[in-house]
Amino acid sequence: MLAEFDRRFSDNIDVLRCTSVFNPSCDETFLQYELISTITQHYNKAGINTDSLQSQLDTAKSLLSSQSSRPKDIFAFRDILSSSPNAFSDVLKLVDIVLTMPVTPASNERMFSTLRRVKNYLRSSCGDERLSDLLVPSCLRKEAKDLDIWHV
Repeated sequence: MLAEFDRRFSDNIDVLRCTSVFNPSCDETFLQYELISTITQHYNKAGINTDSLQSQLDTAKSLLSSQSSRPKDIFAFRDILSSSPNAFSDVLKLVDIVLTMPVTPASNERMFSTLRRVKNYLRSSCGDERLSDLLVPSCLRKEAKDLDIWHV
């Protein structure tokens, strides 16, 4: 298992370490341009203007310092920046990249193994909508148990 983790994450370990740059609870790395430049170099095809990125980061820092409380997490930080999307366009792109960065394909593999169980020979002729309706309770068991289907 450790060998598999080493194989999957050894190429991107620097990028994964730099994702803490957008976490407001990490005081020592929060919005450091050097770490953000590592992410921008890795995702160079995202259309991020590195010339204006430094000024956007400085503006974001001053915006956060003018507020009464610091955001708790990256989602609250993104909400603050999304109030002015034109002013923080490149920073918002990077935050979205960090939030959607796949760490492991385990959830995808789990979904396909569930699909293999659900779509057996008897259900191979059902449509996509019915198959999707069958997959939801199978994949999300905890949430499906909490549903009250008799009083809908």
